[in-house]
Formats: sequence, C-alpha cells, structure tokens
Amino acid sequence: MSSRYLFAMVFQACLLMLVGCHSAPTLPPTLAADAIPEFSALSLSGRVMRAPSALPEEDVMVLFGFSPEAQADMDQWIAVAAEQGLSVIEVAVLHDPLARPFVGMLAGRMRQKTPTESYDQVWLVTDDADRLAIWIGEHDPDHAYAYLLDADHRIVQAWLEGYEASGFHNEHELPMQSISDAIAF
Repeated sequence: MSSRYLFAMVFQACLLMLVGCHSAPTLPPTLAADAIPEFSALSLSGRVMRAPSALPEEDVMVLFGFSPEAQADMDQWIAVAAEQGLSVIEVAVLHDPLARPFVGMLAGRMRQKTPTESYDQVWLVTDDADRLAIWIGEHDPDHAYAYLLDADHRIVQAWLEGYEASGFHNEHELPMQSISDAIAF
C-alpha cells in the first residue's frame, strides 16, 4: 500500500468523522437539558451579558427570536409576562452570517423602539448564534421561542412553536421539577 493511498484513506476517514460530528442530530432542549446553555450577548446598553449568570435571580421569561418578524410573538409573551409580574429578557439571535456585520446598525434600530430603561433586558447574540440555533432547534425564524426559568435559572416550561399562552403557568403554579416533567407536548 503506497503512502499516497494511505494518506488519502486517512484524510477521507477524518473528513467523514468531521462531517459526521458536525451534522449529528441534536436533541431539542426539552429533551437534552433542564437549563439554558451558556452564551454571550450584547445588551442594547452596550454591556456584555453572559447567560445564564446575567439573568435576574427570580422567575424570568427568556424570549429568543431569529428575525424581526418574531417580535409579534415576543410582544404577546411580554404582555403575558407583565400580567404575571415576570421579568423578561428578549434575545435577538443573529443567526444569519450576512446580518452579523450590521449588528451596530441593528442595535441602533432596536434602541429607537425600546425604552431606555429596558436596554439591559434586550440582548443581541452573534458569536454564539449558531450554537443557540442548534440548541433551540430553530423551526421557524418568524416565531419567538419562550422559556420560563425559575430563580435558579432552570427551565420550568418552554414554548417552541410560537405564542401559545394556553399552557402558561403563573408564578404560584410554577412546577419546579425537571424540564422532562414540566413540558407537555
């Protein structure tokens, strides 16, 4: 066996392993974990936020959106959270690599529509966008993905198909078991 042939075989095997590892199916968060993953974001106030440690130490609704159209879902979730007295963190995930160079311009537009006192509750994710998209299992970029977290930042309930308030639990009904028990499909 020539060294060229051996090199070609090893190269192909490595390439197949690399492609296979990268495209391996991932479990949706409801099956994979009971906490959101760590990720970095930039708040509209310019602060670097590191989740989950930067989240409030109280029950909180975390909303992920992948397009401006997801804002309609987010607005509905924000209204429900306000009725329940919950804090809300809005996370705009810039999953499209073509949009990432324009993060400053996008943040400026978002600031125009956001009250100044809410700047630290609106986050933009660029560097960890691909990881979050895989973790969330982005089905429709026009929907918001809502996660209700307890004070310890554990997922209590998740809504992965857009706004569905019918399954919402208020703060007095929060089940504090793991996500596999809390989510009804």
